Amino acid sequence: MSRRFYLIGGLNYPNLKQAFLSSIPKPLGEETFRLLIATNKKIANTTFGELCQLVFKAIEKMCSLNKFLQEYIKHMKNLDKVCTNKELYTKCPTNPTPGCTCTPCSSKPPHKSRKFRKKKGFTRNKFFSKKKGS
Repeated sequence: MSRRFYLIGGLNYPNLKQAFLSSIPKPLGEETFRLLIATNKKIANTTFGELCQLVFKAIEKMCSLNKFLQEYIKHMKNLDKVCTNKELYTKCPTNPTPGCTCTPCSSKPPHKSRKFRKKKGFTRNKFFSKKKGS
């Protein structure tokens, strides 16, 4: 087997390096390829040892990201419990139900704008109207 490996180019054959990257699981392979691009190297210029180190770095990065997400989800569960406290509901009745859709203006009539409202006893054309007697 090793004879065949060295006959087709061995360690410096780029297609074998690409096959190595595609043989590992897809998310890990994609992360390894991103790390390879981040180091500004090409597959043809890297060795198998460097590729293996990049795979290990990608595994470490994915594990730390997973750990961070687990902690985040754990804290989100605590925040969800805090948000269901009765003291925090200001617009809903004393016994809030999940999905309470109380609105602050539900009992008030709709607000009318004062800017365009007609005032009683005010004539609009006070100064530029035609005189009635002439």
